[in-house]
Amino acid sequence: MEEQKVNPRKRKCEVCNEVESKYKCPGCSMQTCSLPCVKEHKVQKNCDGKRCLTEFVRMKDFTDAHLLSDYRLLEDISRCSSNASRDRASKTKSQSYHRLNMVKQARWRGVDLHLLAIGMSKQKENTSIYHYKEKCLYWRIKFEFVNAGAEFFLPKVQETRILSDILKPYVEPEDDDYIVKYKLNSYMESGINGLNVYMKKERSKSHNYHKLDLSKSIKDNFKNKTIIEYPILYVALIGKDESFNLDTCEKNTLESEASKCERDNKTC
Repeated sequence: MEEQKVNPRKRKCEVCNEVESKYKCPGCSMQTCSLPCVKEHKVQKNCDGKRCLTEFVRMKDFTDAHLLSDYRLLEDISRCSSNASRDRASKTKSQSYHRLNMVKQARWRGVDLHLLAIGMSKQKENTSIYHYKEKCLYWRIKFEFVNAGAEFFLPKVQETRILSDILKPYVEPEDDDYIVKYKLNSYMESGINGLNVYMKKERSKSHNYHKLDLSKSIKDNFKNKTIIEYPILYVALIGKDESFNLDTCEKNTLESEASKCERDNKTC
């Protein structure tokens, strides 16, 4: 009687120890026979059933299965990188459209708007938008209260708002707004009529400033001005704003407007 040959590679299931194994776990190399045993081994060994892709394998133990696994890992990395590049390109394209439209709308209003490269800190901070339904620009504005060393950001300010109305909550804060009261005490004492608001003359070697009109809207104040990403307005107390130099042309214009107002008042 011939002896039955036993395949040395065949082993019994290591979970039930009754049936011949059919599967080998890529993670822990445990041999199982069925789906219930596979699930049971995951509970017992706390195994996720996945081979550690970065596990060190000695050259003498390196097999075709390891080579195939590494190849598939590289394919997955390449696919993820490609998907990320496409998503970034799509997002950049969408951003570029809205940014270019913002520039277009600003220049139509007489504002020379310059945008920085995507990724720069000021570009990331910029929340200015053009509202298509309202056909209106909403500006992100940074207010620097130079005599108090404080600064505040407004993320979206409608261009039709009057400058004095925007500053009113800082000069006449509500009773429970303790932060503004603490930081801007000197501005509260001066009131809205004791302030001057300046805007830097961008892209100019003279380092001069524009003086804004508190009685006019944001749209009128920004006309014929240059803005980089979003405007920064410097709020100073009258009599303590000597560091803000105006260019000769603007100074003459302001002086002529002041003298005209005086003449009109005398006539009245």
